[in-house]
Amino acid sequence: MFHEFTNKDHPASIPFHFTDIKPKVNLRKIPISGPPHPQYSRAFKPEPHETAHRLPLKQVQFKPGREPRHQFRRINCIARNNQVPPMCCQKYSAHATVYQPTDTLTGMSRPHLTPIHWNPDIPETKFASRIRSKPDGCQIALIGLPDDTGVSLNNGRPGAKDGPSAFRASLAAMGVANPADWNWPTIFDAGDVEVIPGDLHATHDRITEAVESLLELNLFPIAIGGGHDLTFPFVRAVANKFGPMNGVYFDPHLDVRETDGSGMPFRRLIETKAANALRIHGFDTMSNSAEHVEWFQAHGGRIDTTTLPSDPWPKVDTFVSLDLDVFDASYAPGVSAMNPAGATPADIARWVHSAGANPDVRCFDIMELSPPHDQSNRTARLAARMFLTFLQGFSERSS
Repeated sequence: MFHEFTNKDHPASIPFHFTDIKPKVNLRKIPISGPPHPQYSRAFKPEPHETAHRLPLKQVQFKPGREPRHQFRRINCIARNNQVPPMCCQKYSAHATVYQPTDTLTGMSRPHLTPIHWNPDIPETKFASRIRSKPDGCQIALIGLPDDTGVSLNNGRPGAKDGPSAFRASLAAMGVANPADWNWPTIFDAGDVEVIPGDLHATHDRITEAVESLLELNLFPIAIGGGHDLTFPFVRAVANKFGPMNGVYFDPHLDVRETDGSGMPFRRLIETKAANALRIHGFDTMSNSAEHVEWFQAHGGRIDTTTLPSDPWPKVDTFVSLDLDVFDASYAPGVSAMNPAGATPADIARWVHSAGANPDVRCFDIMELSPPHDQSNRTARLAARMFLTFLQGFSERSS
């Protein structure tokens, strides 16, 4: 049925007809079933060349019982060409509610997480075809941290907020589903944390809550970022469960600044007692001040080489963080701060595999992937390779 305004719907004092009013965009009537909505009495639909976002909200018709269109959040997906489409218009994001998916088997809420839908057409021969959308029976939770507020605060090159999407796009095309000598651990993609752009501390709190919800499911968390400051709330959540940990990180920078930004995570972990001791690999003597080195060493920090010793891991709970700018710029151009004299992938891969195999390692993250600066997706592919290398090591834990 059609429902239209008529003159009898309005007081006679109105000296003109609604037909005299020209809408801002081309609108046409569409049929709707049942009585008209009590608030919106006409149904309009934009012409094909128009967009719904250009319509005033009060002119968009919704059937009774449906939520307004702008309250639906877009779900990221891996497209058929293995490229992740850009984020949709955020014009009405202030009106949207935080999406909190609930596991139907456990009934547990996963706060501040937007789920990711992988392309079902990924070949079964690829590793990504094994990634699951539900946590039941899984060992590892993959979580994206799409924020680079800290990078901007430290005057780095922005773009790391797109790191998780670029990582997944590269991962979709890498790795075989059935390797010859081991079995992949089972992976649950928990989605991306819904960050608050520009609000560093609120985003940190959301990340900690989201990771804690995954730890309650006894999942091993692996985070993809995002600015390196996000290691702080990520590890903080794990320390809340296991207690203070030792930290091993791969980075040319100590990241022990006093001020907020991507250069502060390891200082905050020590100050909040989420970490007891720190060990850095890939340290660049030309990129760290004497003041920061002095603070680091005074708080039990140790500067080590990238050569893998015979017994690299102490028998204590440990977190491991990989900043992609530890790699030489020839391998990893797509980072927040390129490294002209960094490590080779082969050197770091030995450490990453060893970390995956170590049962005392409680979490792992890969940070500072910045797609806008990534030539030929080299850095994204390298990040995906390090992720698979960690999983290969992890598969040895039960053997």
